[in-house]
Amino acid sequence: MGRSIVATYWPGEYYLVSTTQEDSATPLRMFLRSVALQVPFENVPHEPDLFMTRIFNCNKQGSHKASEKPLYERQYSTFLEALNGHNETVDLFMKGHLKLD
Repeated sequence: MGRSIVATYWPGEYYLVSTTQEDSATPLRMFLRSVALQVPFENVPHEPDLFMTRIFNCNKQGSHKASEKPLYERQYSTFLEALNGHNETVDLFMKGHLKLD
């Protein structure tokens, strides 16, 4: 839904700002909720999907290691919030106003 590559003034230093929809009905998420709620897997209540913006180190094509921990994460509950949040995150990051882990 949102993907931006940000180049820095250092040669070869790039960051990927990625905003995605996280499906709450995947088996792994259902299992984790089942454990957290201490209910059988088939009785886990449905939760709405989440939207996440994450920042990763990347190359100039935007590729990053799937196992890499994000440098920044932000969560949204609606598509519109996520869309606006992605643009805001890119803007703040480019201005140097975003603290990364």
